Amino acid sequence: MVRKLLPVADTVFDLRIPRVLGDVIQNVPDSPGYDHNFCVTRGSEQGNLFVARVSHPSTGRTLEVYSNQPGIQFYTGNFFA
Repeated sequence: MVRKLLPVADTVFDLRIPRVLGDVIQNVPDSPGYDHNFCVTRGSEQGNLFVARVSHPSTGRTLEVYSNQPGIQFYTGNFFA
């Protein structure tokens, strides 16, 4: 199977700017949510690349992900009961 790298600009996959997932998740094509791999293209800290930040403003919880891998899988638990 041949896979292509596609730009995310102006799509539901453009998560480079903060978004409320509840506002966009229903627009993910052919899926009830995200289960996609994103290529990592820039950034560095402590020998690893900063690749993602997720925050929950009402509780103040934040998760930051650093990695030395070329991609990150984003899964929103689409089929959890």
